[in-house]
Amino acid sequence: MVRFKNFFRHYKQSLFLVVTQNKQSLFLVVTQNWLIIILAFIATIVGIVVFLLPKPTPISEKPKLPALSSPQFTKANITSGNIFYQLDLKETPVEVPNILPVYQARLKEPFNWSKIISQNLEGPLIVKGATEAAGLAKGFLSQQKRWTPELEAGDFEVKFLKIGGFEVFPTESFQEATLLAIHFWPKINNYLVVGSNPNLGGVEVWVAKNGKIQKVRENLANLDASNPVDYPIISFTQAWEKITQQKGTIVALSKQEEEYGVTRFQLSSVIINKAYLAYFQEQNLPAKLQPIWVFQGKTILTSGEESEVSICLPAILEL
Repeated sequence: MVRFKNFFRHYKQSLFLVVTQNKQSLFLVVTQNWLIIILAFIATIVGIVVFLLPKPTPISEKPKLPALSSPQFTKANITSGNIFYQLDLKETPVEVPNILPVYQARLKEPFNWSKIISQNLEGPLIVKGATEAAGLAKGFLSQQKRWTPELEAGDFEVKFLKIGGFEVFPTESFQEATLLAIHFWPKINNYLVVGSNPNLGGVEVWVAKNGKIQKVRENLANLDASNPVDYPIISFTQAWEKITQQKGTIVALSKQEEEYGVTRFQLSSVIINKAYLAYFQEQNLPAKLQPIWVFQGKTILTSGEESEVSICLPAILEL
């Protein structure tokens, strides 16, 4: 009887151990399965969130800009040597953009100005001032269909000339003038278009005091605006640094403009009082119409005379 009791006691203990171990194993299995299920659920949620997030823009190399030749400036007839530059601006240059478009410029169809001028016999008895002369010049160009939106948006300046013998000289006042030279500069993207001498407009019309047109000089290009290419531009500070490093080109002196005779001068110092960004039109077309920096000021020649001076510098950032 005792043996049976011991047997049942041992049997119950063994059965309890088996059941307990089975429960623990089942708990471990269930726990592990739930852990896997929870992790899988979290991974699914993370995957959905990542899928729905905006995709980052792939980093790609910037397209290489087409090669651009340096503008061909015409150097003034001066002796070489280092020049001391001093800045004394009347107005601070306006803020310039980081990039500007470069256009293709092509030769404009030539115009027989001599024939047209010879037929222009009518005019008022007397031109009363510079503004009236500018209006006559503009009207004449409009009649010949040579007035453009770029010229309308641009600037003009009236210069006083007088005839002495077989030569024409500048003079200071309207009263002394025999002729009035009206210079027109076109504008593109709100920037002036200048040529090899920024002091001379792309169109120049000479008007006599009797209102008759005496001369027309036209140096305007046909602009192809269909496929411009944007190039980075140097700032005014960068441009000025290059000027002080003698990297600019002196293109004009007021004592050296071709209409008034050519003399060779030597410069030692220049005071810059004006600086602006402009487009440069090459003399030989077709060519690119590209931005340049123009610096203008005064210098004292070795002869002691004061002369205005213009300096040009490429504005495209060297890549």
